[in-house]
Amino acid sequence: TGCGKTSIILDMVKRSYFGGCSSDAGNDSFYPKIVGYHFIQPADPNTSEAARFVHSLAAQLTQHPALRAYRDLLLDSPHLVDLLALKKIRENPTISLKRAILDPLKQLYKDDLIEIDNIAVVLVDGFDEEKQHQHDDSTSIAKLIASNILRFPHWLKLVLTTSNKSHESSSQLDLTKLTNLPTLDLDAFSEDDITAYVEARIF
Repeated sequence: TGCGKTSIILDMVKRSYFGGCSSDAGNDSFYPKIVGYHFIQPADPNTSEAARFVHSLAAQLTQHPALRAYRDLLLDSPHLVDLLALKKIRENPTISLKRAILDPLKQLYKDDLIEIDNIAVVLVDGFDEEKQHQHDDSTSIAKLIASNILRFPHWLKLVLTTSNKSHESSSQLDLTKLTNLPTLDLDAFSEDDITAYVEARIF
């Protein structure tokens, strides 16, 4: 159910750095690797706007201890900060995502300044909720991710959820580098079981 998947993602966030847990819980632990999250909510059309997604993601990345180098880069780069202003992002979300988030992260990783072993994870819940707000293609989070998924650093993984009632948004992400997990009966597994399964598939 939508409630089930959302509660599972919310629990993951609560166990991550953003929920107050230590970022040093061990290199093999899933939760410290969560560096960002986003919930698309039917009652709030703002949550399905691509510009707000990019804006929020950048802010979360700067907060995570493993990405201190990204925070420091933004502090020293007014032109990148300008690209992450909501007004600027709305002009072209792809340019802001690429130039102010993805490209800098790639370079920092190449320079060995990213303090993450193996992978980092961004959680996005509720792709099937987005269509209810009828954004045009230029402001759709699903379209934004679909058109830029191959630009993401290889170590930055996305966990995206939809209900089994709608595959409209997820079908937009039918790309070679996207691993689709099978539909799960959430009632048949505990949250820890599902987390362990997701972890096993993305590590």
